[in-house]
Amino acid sequence: MHDVKICLVSGNSLREKLIQWITGSKYNHVFIEFYSREWKSLQVIDITKRGVVQFPVSKINYSDSDIVKYSAKESMGVGLKSIQSLMGNENDWAGIVTVLFKLIMMKWFGGIIRRCWHSRGSLFCSEYVAMALLASDSENYVLDPLLSRPTDIMRYARLHLKRSPQLKKK
Repeated sequence: MHDVKICLVSGNSLREKLIQWITGSKYNHVFIEFYSREWKSLQVIDITKRGVVQFPVSKINYSDSDIVKYSAKESMGVGLKSIQSLMGNENDWAGIVTVLFKLIMMKWFGGIIRRCWHSRGSLFCSEYVAMALLASDSENYVLDPLLSRPTDIMRYARLHLKRSPQLKKK
């Protein structure tokens, strides 16, 4: 497995800006891009309304978003295989609603709110990416998938991955 990239998305829509504000991150979304030998093309593992899915990179729709990509220094094949069982798991909508409520409270009373609700069998985007990174990592960096935000993935990427040269609009 080569050419695996962790992609951080910074969008400009009201929903994306709200996620950035809530998580305290410049980024509102993360996904994985990789070359699939099976499909002989660039593929994406992303969480959509249908849950965790794999599809061709040509179908990605992050127009008006900045995407920063970090390339894996070593093979992430183990990490990608480890999240194959997550395919089809739903986005954690209940968790998002709970986080919104608790974040409003946090903004009023101070402090940092992280993952406060977990729906069984459901994930946030940063959660499945953290799982793949941890399964591939040999440096034992502490990254808790249940508490990971896009900012945590970015910090991990800056320490352990190589930034691709482009910051581009898709």
